[in-house]
Amino acid sequence: MALHEPVPQLARNLRASREATGLSQVKLAQRSGVDLSFINELENAHADATTRTLLRLARALGTTPADLLRDIE
Repeated sequence: MALHEPVPQLARNLRASREATGLSQVKLAQRSGVDLSFINELENAHADATTRTLLRLARALGTTPADLLRDIE
């Protein structure tokens, strides 16, 4: 995997976690402070997240960055 290559498993984990909490992308953006368009790019594996972004998303979802990164090899 190349450095900064979007990770499809992260996209799946983020979407699953968001849907499990019943949040829309709009609500997640509001709670996390992460731009709505960037959340959409992440969930569609068109972008890669920084550590800071993972922390913000995880906190807004009530989970951990490790949970968002699960099953990634």
